[in-house]
Amino acid sequence: MSLTPLAGMSVLEYSHTPAAAHAGKLLRQLGATVHVVADIDRGLIPDAARPGFDLGKTAWSGDTAAAYDVVLTDSRCLPGAPVRPDHPQGMVVVEIVGADAAADPDGLGGTSLGASAAGGVAIALGRPDRAPLGLPGGVVDAVAGTQAVAAVLALRLGAGTAKPSRVEISLNGAIEFFVGINATVFAGYPRQWLREGRRTAGSGGPYPAAIFPCKEGFVGIIGRTRENWHGILEAMGWPEWAGDERMRDPYYVGAHLADEVDPHLAAWTSTHTERELTELSLRHGFVVAPIRELREMLDEPQYQLRGFWEQCPDGSPAPGLPFVVHRPEPSATAAPRVASAPHDGDPSRLLDGIRVVDLSWVWAGPMATMMLADLGADVIKVEHPSRPDASRLRGRPSWDGVPVEGPEFEVAPYFQQLNHGKSSFGVDLRDPGAVDVLRSLIATADVVVENMRPGVLDRRGLGYADLARLNPGVVMLSMSLAGQTGPLSRMRGYAPVMSGLAGLERQIGYPPDDLTGMYTFSFADANASVYGVAAVLAALLERRAGGGGCWLDLSQVETTIATMPLQVAETVAGRLPDPYPNHDRRYPFQEVVRCVSEPDWLAVTATTPAAYQSLARFLGAEEAGVHAALTRWAATQDRDGAQRALRAVGVTAVAVRRWEEVVRARDASGPVHTAGIEPRYGRPAAVRVAPWLMDGRLPAARRRAPVLGEHTERILRELGLAGRPDVAELLRGGALFQAEG
Repeated sequence: MSLTPLAGMSVLEYSHTPAAAHAGKLLRQLGATVHVVADIDRGLIPDAARPGFDLGKTAWSGDTAAAYDVVLTDSRCLPGAPVRPDHPQGMVVVEIVGADAAADPDGLGGTSLGASAAGGVAIALGRPDRAPLGLPGGVVDAVAGTQAVAAVLALRLGAGTAKPSRVEISLNGAIEFFVGINATVFAGYPRQWLREGRRTAGSGGPYPAAIFPCKEGFVGIIGRTRENWHGILEAMGWPEWAGDERMRDPYYVGAHLADEVDPHLAAWTSTHTERELTELSLRHGFVVAPIRELREMLDEPQYQLRGFWEQCPDGSPAPGLPFVVHRPEPSATAAPRVASAPHDGDPSRLLDGIRVVDLSWVWAGPMATMMLADLGADVIKVEHPSRPDASRLRGRPSWDGVPVEGPEFEVAPYFQQLNHGKSSFGVDLRDPGAVDVLRSLIATADVVVENMRPGVLDRRGLGYADLARLNPGVVMLSMSLAGQTGPLSRMRGYAPVMSGLAGLERQIGYPPDDLTGMYTFSFADANASVYGVAAVLAALLERRAGGGGCWLDLSQVETTIATMPLQVAETVAGRLPDPYPNHDRRYPFQEVVRCVSEPDWLAVTATTPAAYQSLARFLGAEEAGVHAALTRWAATQDRDGAQRALRAVGVTAVAVRRWEEVVRARDASGPVHTAGIEPRYGRPAAVRVAPWLMDGRLPAARRRAPVLGEHTERILRELGLAGRPDVAELLRGGALFQAEG
């Protein structure tokens, strides 16, 4: 079934780059009528990709008097958009800028590579002895475009303002949001957000998390626990080198011995096929992640069965919406809960009155509910000491060499980041009585979010069919690796598994064929969370219009494929996408070069032929020799001086920043995309919030993350269950958990 909450909405799209084109496509897929201004420079949208972007849109008639609900542009030069102050719901003007002041003080504009450099991605991708790598062309644009759509949907859901609204999102800010949450995993621990080739930086804690060769190509192998690592050693036949006691501890191996152990694993995996390694992983309890080519995605039955691909007029496929919509059974008759009207003006209160029951854990689900909390929703996190959120279990951090005091569950910066602004309800899902109490809470909810393996909630009487009978107005978002049905639905895994299956890992390496992937950057989780938020907001809009509740079955692999429309179009056209993301065919010249200073890398792009000629003149080189001349020149320059010199001649030059530099630049130039919180334990913290400037303000819940079970008693009182004998017995027995103090 389709989800078309934007039927009747009129959108005017000025798409110079894939960013606004992607946003317009998503709005069209959600039912809006999108008018494209075609007589502008769209040179950064490759010809092969335009049919997919423009599918279902109409050409702009030139009527400047029309009352558009949304105006989209990805250039600061917004040409005469008709902003109607008398618009009944308030027009939304969305500007997706190439770079904001933190990355582009000279106003030269931004590029995908520049955003990767300025936003802290590039420093973590690639081999440590070679140039940092950016994300593939168009991916950052798609990330920003999806965030723009989520912002538009939030404003529409919180409408009641009857005034124009202006949203600004930058490419570097959009990707910096993802990096900021990734980097929190390293905060307070002896690991750094830096590149280690095919391996996650510091092994992400326990070893392994890396790409290894196999007979047909490559696979990722991921073990997150001692049991996972011992399962790998068992599958290898307990090799002699593993007899050293130090080798039994995956945390010690990850921190100190990864360089020594990687060759052993590579020698073993290279003698097996992908299928053999997958079978061994299932037998011995670790994760194998296939590293697919994009062309394999086009014929994968999983996506065909789920109806993921859209068909362009020429018959070629293009990515569709990455979720399937299910409606409640006709027998569900209870009236849906109606949320109160949102508050006027403050983006942190757009979802006032919306209650979200958060059954998710670890990353993608909690990040989605974090954004809903930042938009003002009442988010109630369901957890229990017998199964705490794994983000609580990162270990005790230290600041300036001093361990943070407090209970082990309550001190992880990662948990504070992903769960700020929420309440905690302590419920043991293994206890039927506690589940009945949870059902009473869900009966009052607008949204339920979960990211467990398919079938887990059904076995506990909490699947969508059960909840729809209880509350047919509820919107349920299920976030899984590949969706709830189909041949890949039973796979389990982490973000690198998803990006490997999607073909994204294959797009990152050095020429001619040195694959490195992006295992340090858990892109697929963060990206899926934004799609999840957009899906929930769209479903709530449709419900408000009388559409009732629904079940959103989201595939995180599909959300990853959806960020690669340029690469998909190249593949469909029979051309392999360039696996070296620092080269972008859309520009006359682009490269990352090393300077003499430390820090030392600079991302350089000549965005036009004139800029390329200017660069050649500056270097005193023929155009064919610009790369060699720039490499020689940069090797004699300090990074910041080289950046200023190149910008002065009209060349886009962006420092490849370490994460701490990103934070300093943001603090110095703004806008600062953080909110200050005061955790119960540890020092004050700045948590990342969605970088959506809505009339100059950010959506941000400035409340700390909850202590496990902190709000159980309050929620029981609100439900009218406090003091009931059966509930009191559940509290005494621990099936319902209330934190002390």
